[in-house]
Amino acid sequence: MMVLEKGAYHEMASYLAQHFHGDADVGKVMESIANSLLHDVALVALSRGWPETLPLAALAKLPELIDADEPVTAWLFASKADAALMAKYVVRYPRKLMQDYFGKPRYGIEAVRGRLQTDQECRKLVFAAVQRSPRPILGLPLPNCSHHRCAPSRHFALGFQTS
Repeated sequence: MMVLEKGAYHEMASYLAQHFHGDADVGKVMESIANSLLHDVALVALSRGWPETLPLAALAKLPELIDADEPVTAWLFASKADAALMAKYVVRYPRKLMQDYFGKPRYGIEAVRGRLQTDQECRKLVFAAVQRSPRPILGLPLPNCSHHRCAPSRHFALGFQTS
């Protein structure tokens, strides 16, 4: 898929989810095209606007999709992965951002940020995984903070807040 198409598909999925969220007829159409050439649009739109109707085939192999194409993976994981699987995905996400020269992973940042803002358990698991990592993610060392005020939900969540 071309880079410009990915951006356009992201915008289409965003529009559908924002303006037709929960509309049963639109949801059925998205389900029907989830197995077509436009599956990226359908899966992202379903993840955002109709997460309860995501195709079971996509959900059954969710752990296997952790390194799959973006931004679909970000939206699938953000809407359906349990906290532990999502944390595993989030720790890998910066590498995806740095290795993709065409910017496709950036269209999943909204999904990842949204999940981290609303899922305290996932935030704690990500923070713990980053602290245990023998090599800093993105080459940025974490401060060594053992003070009680440095709870994961405080430091880590600050980077994922929106204005």
